[in-house]
Amino acid sequence: MFSVKMLKKLTKLKNLKIGSSILFFVKNATRKRSYNIIFYYPAHFNRAESKKNEFFEPLYEICEQHAISYLILEEPELDRATTRSKRAVPFDFILILIFFLRKAIPLKRFENFQERDWHIADKIKNILFRKLHYDNVIVLSNSMIGFFHGMDKQAKIFDYQHGIIYPYHEGYISKNRKVPEHIYKNNVNLLLYGQLFKEILSEHTDSDYYNHHTYVIGKKVEGKERKKSPDKNNILFSLQIAGDEPDRDLNWIKLTYEFLNKYSNFFISNELKIIFKRHPRYSPKYDDSSLYSFEFTQLHEGTLKSALDNCFLHITLFSTVVFDAAARGIPTLLWDTTDSKCFLYPEYYKYPINPTGDEMMIENITNYVKDAQLYDDASKKVYNWFNYCYTPLKEDSFLNALNLRKIQE
Repeated sequence: MFSVKMLKKLTKLKNLKIGSSILFFVKNATRKRSYNIIFYYPAHFNRAESKKNEFFEPLYEICEQHAISYLILEEPELDRATTRSKRAVPFDFILILIFFLRKAIPLKRFENFQERDWHIADKIKNILFRKLHYDNVIVLSNSMIGFFHGMDKQAKIFDYQHGIIYPYHEGYISKNRKVPEHIYKNNVNLLLYGQLFKEILSEHTDSDYYNHHTYVIGKKVEGKERKKSPDKNNILFSLQIAGDEPDRDLNWIKLTYEFLNKYSNFFISNELKIIFKRHPRYSPKYDDSSLYSFEFTQLHEGTLKSALDNCFLHITLFSTVVFDAAARGIPTLLWDTTDSKCFLYPEYYKYPINPTGDEMMIENITNYVKDAQLYDDASKKVYNWFNYCYTPLKEDSFLNALNLRKIQE
């Protein structure tokens, strides 16, 4: 059952939409509804400058151009405030109902977590979704795939890539080179940015599952144009403080502060400014205010696009902003420090600039500032690399993956 602590937490959340969520699902329980696609995502994916879901918006546009019916369901965040979409149906009521049933129904009654979610989906379907029909479900971050598979085992489920996929990504590749249980038991298909990611999935699993369940549809990238003569003053630093591993995250804050303190004279004398961009899942409980106490640092609270507009270099431990920067020809200095996974980029994605430690990073910054030709060569390399990794969003590939027809023009 729900604990008192959980109930108190829910009542304090201002961005929940319980009332409108109940109204929609109860009101539509007896109405026949049919959709080609259900889009489902957690609200923290509303990250774009417009506070919209930048991953799904281009897919909505394709659907609208070809009269493809769709329903958008948005999952609330229960531990932080997030922007809610006005066009999405809030999934709040159903999510809380699912959590309640997960607490009430012992997992030991089932062989695994997936089967319990199928059972829960079947119970909820008989009450609220008897009249709902859909052909396809597209989610982000493997969200609620067990629930949707349990709702309708004939519908196709797709997970749209939202970051990098690497050989140790437990969401897609188990440590023993197996396809994870939540993927194969729910018969999940993947929609990918490029052929490179399909190759990684196929080469690092011991079955041919991904050869038959992956579709390269590409990704729409805004601002994909190489900056040829940028002002060499601002350096974007993408933070990785996301609360996934508290001890590690706190140590990264400490290491970053020590790096800034050690080389403060360098940044000041060269009139360089470090522009920090927090991770989308940053939580205030991880106090990173010490990083903004230097005269040459500042926190950027705007969009990633606006941050990249004003920077000529990018520093990170392993953030996927490497790709966003490369799309504009901005070189990334991969920081090789404690717990960094920066080795992934050259080892698996063939990134053309090798990771560096503290001293070499400072040396590289110096060279990029002073040598225009060296910087331009690096800019061209990372821009070409991006085009190797990412395919522009292909309308036909998307429609074919979901077995949908394009309206004849």
